[in-house]
Amino acid sequence: MPIPQELASEITSGKYHETCLALCDSSLNDNDVEDLVKALRHNKKITQLVLTGNSIGNDGAKCLATLAHLTALDLTDNRIGPDGAAHLARSNLTNLSLAANEDLGDAGAAAISKSATLTYLNLARCNICDDGAIAIFANSVLEELDISGNRICNRGVEGISHNKRLLTVNFTHNNIRALGAKAISLNTHLTKVLLGSNAIGDDGAKFLAETASILELDLSQNQIGEAGFLALCHNPVIQHLSLFFNKICFTQDKPLPQALKLMELNLSYNKIKDSPEGPLKSFMTAFPKLNVLSISDNELGKSGALIFNQYRKNLKGLNLSGPGIPTELCSFNF
Repeated sequence: MPIPQELASEITSGKYHETCLALCDSSLNDNDVEDLVKALRHNKKITQLVLTGNSIGNDGAKCLATLAHLTALDLTDNRIGPDGAAHLARSNLTNLSLAANEDLGDAGAAAISKSATLTYLNLARCNICDDGAIAIFANSVLEELDISGNRICNRGVEGISHNKRLLTVNFTHNNIRALGAKAISLNTHLTKVLLGSNAIGDDGAKFLAETASILELDLSQNQIGEAGFLALCHNPVIQHLSLFFNKICFTQDKPLPQALKLMELNLSYNKIKDSPEGPLKSFMTAFPKLNVLSISDNELGKSGALIFNQYRKNLKGLNLSGPGIPTELCSFNF
């Protein structure tokens, strides 16, 4: 669908004063993008484009890459392939989303990895496997990367241990196991890692417990049990930890080890029961800085909920909802 003539005129004349232009789900094709780029060359104030859910292909990407003043571009859910990615890699962009461009694959990931300007890159759901991930982790300028929803295994993440620029990586919904977690743990620059819906297990959790840099860690749905959780409790730097939907339970009636920096903990949908009581009664001494705790949908029952309810005065938020727990004990500040 062509760009509305009125909008094109506003852009060309400079009457469009916003720095961001969004044309989402507008049925734009490569020819339409060419017309848009002609208008944008007359308006250097527009530095951000959001073009999600269109039909833009490689030619459209090539055309957009010629806009030297453009810094941020969202091409989520279009038809970009490796050739289009190669052109975008030569642009001046610092922020790029190519999520849900399924034709990218490893070749597209390798092409965009050549960028010397991108600091944020979203490659979620792009059919990327190990070779593409290896290429991306060799990039030396990226600081934030979303590579979720792909088919990356342990081999694909080996290179991240040597990356000295990345700070945040989203690995959610891949095929990463314990040895992949070990490679991630060896990186000394990462501060935020999202690893939900992989399969790192207790061994992977133990590797990540050795991290000296990660402050925020999401290990939801990773088949982690008691051993993995206890190992993570020993970590001295993690502040935000999600272990949602694992298989954590307590078998030993003794206090938990101290996690001195932990501020937020999500243990919802595990297998924690009201006994043994030792671990339950030690939460606030084990986690002295904890201010948000979600432990809903376990097997605590009313007696377990009563133990945690006494921590209300220490917490900003507490979620205890679950079978057999009275409503008045369930939660506050959520």
